[in-house]
Amino acid sequence: MVLYANAQSINSKLNELKATSQDLNPDIIILTETWCNGTVENATLEIENYKIETDLRRDRSDTAN
Repeated sequence: MVLYANAQSINSKLNELKATSQDLNPDIIILTETWCNGTVENATLEIENYKIETDLRRDRSDTAN
């Protein structure tokens, strides 16, 4: 199963995403519109039992502030 979500500012929805991933237990989670930038550490986005593919992470450069 793949969980695909338009996160639209993941920082405010991370707890909801973690709960959803525990309930659905998808094999892959794909997120768009996270509104992350280079100041957001991978550790902040970690979800238990999932790995962030850093090669696929594409942060926006216009949201640093």
